[in-house]
Amino acid sequence: MAYCTLTMMKNYVPAEQLQQCSDDDDVDTISQEKIDDCIRRADDLIDSYLRGRYSVPLSVVPELIKDLSVKLAVYFLFKRSLLLTLPDSIKDDYSDANSVLNKIQSGKITPFESTEEPAFFGTNKTDDDNVTASLTSSWEAY
Repeated sequence: MAYCTLTMMKNYVPAEQLQQCSDDDDVDTISQEKIDDCIRRADDLIDSYLRGRYSVPLSVVPELIKDLSVKLAVYFLFKRSLLLTLPDSIKDDYSDANSVLNKIQSGKITPFESTEEPAFFGTNKTDDDNVTASLTSSWEAY
């Protein structure tokens, strides 16, 4: 399941611009294939930030993640077009989206409402990594 859709992207930028960025064959339509590829790239980037903190792909997609996916997908779509100048607002949104993803990854913010947040917290630590346990177990000899 993708985190955003073409319709959501059309609400963010005019359909004419989406067409200009995706219509490589000059058939005056938006290329769903190109849109889907940009959405996939955006969602892969989002998942790379969320992996380890949340189980991905997300089964419940918060509005913040949908918004980030739209902004990233539009950025990737404009970047692939050599004919259009990348608007500063889209560059800024891309930078802001990466900043938000960094904050989510570090745990400074959560994209979920308190009732939505999944109960998955991963760790790469084992019992052997627990320094306190290994220290206290050696005290039993005294």
